Amino acid sequence: MKIGLIMMPEEYWSLQKLTDEVFYNLKNNYEVLAISLSSNNQENQTNIDNLYKECDVVIYIASKLAGFKRLSDKPTIFFAHAWMDHGAGINLYINQGSFRRDDILLFASSSARNKFNQVYTTNIKTVVFPYFTDIPEILLTKQEKELRVQYGLSNNSKILIYFGRLSPEKNIEGLFDLAKKNQDKDFIILVVGDFSSISTFGFGENYMADYKDEIKKAILTNTSGKIKFIDRLSEDDLAELISISYLTINLSLCLEEDFGLSIVESMAMGVPAIASNWGGFKDIITSKQDGFLVRTFFLEDKRLAIDINEAAIYIKNLLSNEKKRNELAIKAKNKAQQLFSSKSFIINLNSLLTKINDGSIVKDKLFFYPKDKYLAVYQSALEHKSVKTIYLDNLWLFQDLYKYYL
Repeated sequence: MKIGLIMMPEEYWSLQKLTDEVFYNLKNNYEVLAISLSSNNQENQTNIDNLYKECDVVIYIASKLAGFKRLSDKPTIFFAHAWMDHGAGINLYINQGSFRRDDILLFASSSARNKFNQVYTTNIKTVVFPYFTDIPEILLTKQEKELRVQYGLSNNSKILIYFGRLSPEKNIEGLFDLAKKNQDKDFIILVVGDFSSISTFGFGENYMADYKDEIKKAILTNTSGKIKFIDRLSEDDLAELISISYLTINLSLCLEEDFGLSIVESMAMGVPAIASNWGGFKDIITSKQDGFLVRTFFLEDKRLAIDINEAAIYIKNLLSNEKKRNELAIKAKNKAQQLFSSKSFIINLNSLLTKINDGSIVKDKLFFYPKDKYLAVYQSALEHKSVKTIYLDNLWLFQDLYKYYL
């Protein structure tokens, strides 16, 4: 079977990394013809047409659902890639003509698929298909003691790490709250990353400069010594730092958190994670067995919040119980290898390809349309030529859709 792969360059490092790993693993297991789209120009359209002619099945992986003309009915496997979050799924409505009766939609988590099912009436095949990562055994180029000296860390402090974008939806300020609540314990919270110009809708797209200043002020006034910021590292240097960490912390309040690749990477290295009980995190962590999920809830004004006290208590208990932490670490690593590795990705993909080959997913006729109340919202947004009005003018959408992320 010859597989065609359509990709797009990604702004988010996690999505670009995932795209690269999908490409690499497909090449190692199948005959693959791949193209990368940067626009909808005629040259790209010609490449797409040729791809469909030459391949038996096409995989589309990009965070934007491109409205290319599709002349072929050959089956296409679409990675949903947070489409349901950008404008509550309006991209799917605008590009509904992209789908055919034997296509498959892949969602990275059950939360993302449930939200899709809430909005759309369709008989298209949908599958919860988790993202993956492969972390080799870390061969430290330096001893742990040397790494601690390099990053200005004491010899005995347990390292708690957050790595990723520094932006409002990632709730960096929550890490300062954690540091204050456990000052009697010997630990350091490392925050690794850089301030991103990318921000999810609902978290202040025009607020990044002020947010950066706020965090810098918080760093200057932080006298506990419990939190330290490190600029973005190379992949190898970051892996070394994660591997010597005691816990990973991710208190994200991002509305587009449909998976959690950083958590999977951490677990694959035997470092358990503490995370918001939110979105795709729920599909990765089994709370109190291989990590911990912190109570997450909506405030009356529809803002998302997290129970910092609960997180602080759990961290305090784990800092005092290394045996329990190590039990979590073993289970976390085993789960990552079994469910979120390239091996599991290929097994899951082979299962889909088998269904395509035997014709079990083909419908007589595909139907695909949003339910009435969402259709009215989409039509209004398109009239105003602004997707942002979907949320600004319809606050009920938060409760209606994101209940599936809680």
